[in-house]
Amino acid sequence: MNLWPLETTSNVTQMILLTVIVIWVWKVAGKTKEPVIARFFGLGMFTSFLGDLFWSIYILLFDEAPSGISPADIAWIGAYCFLIGFLQITARGKRRPRWLFVIILLIACDTAVWVSWAEGNIGSILNDVVYGAAMCVMSWYIFTNLSESEKTLRPFFIAAACYMVMELTLFTSWGRAYAYFDFMVTACLTAMAVTFIKAVSAEEVAR
Repeated sequence: MNLWPLETTSNVTQMILLTVIVIWVWKVAGKTKEPVIARFFGLGMFTSFLGDLFWSIYILLFDEAPSGISPADIAWIGAYCFLIGFLQITARGKRRPRWLFVIILLIACDTAVWVSWAEGNIGSILNDVVYGAAMCVMSWYIFTNLSESEKTLRPFFIAAACYMVMELTLFTSWGRAYAYFDFMVTACLTAMAVTFIKAVSAEEVAR
């Protein structure tokens, strides 16, 4: 896989911003009424940074993107798991809207497209299926929260929904388009951090 220099630029930019976000969230976490929730979010950002770091190191060493399941993928999926844990806590007691299944169906269709591009590579297929499953669960909780969120956290859940849309779009793009959408993912992560810190600093997060 040939990489555009712009892709490296987008990845490094994301790493820098994630470093700032992790330090910022961890510093603020102890001052909130819900430090556990804040740290779940911070760990999600940290493992996302590790994914970017592993990806960059692999490209630096081998001058190509890793195929199949790589340490970067394990870290990025770990980031989803931490964010899912945080979103699950904030979704407790909230009603699941019926249209949530439409979101899951769209992600499943998107996952099927990724699998069709794997050309029979078992590692890549497994990787795509795990990503698809993680995105389904995370989207489930994002839109559950968004449907009944408090005013304070609503901007965060909107930013998280935009992040998920950009991630899904990123997975079906390549070349310069991939880099542009990666910049958009970085923008969404930044928006998530800003809106989250503002929310948890304002008042207790509803469980």
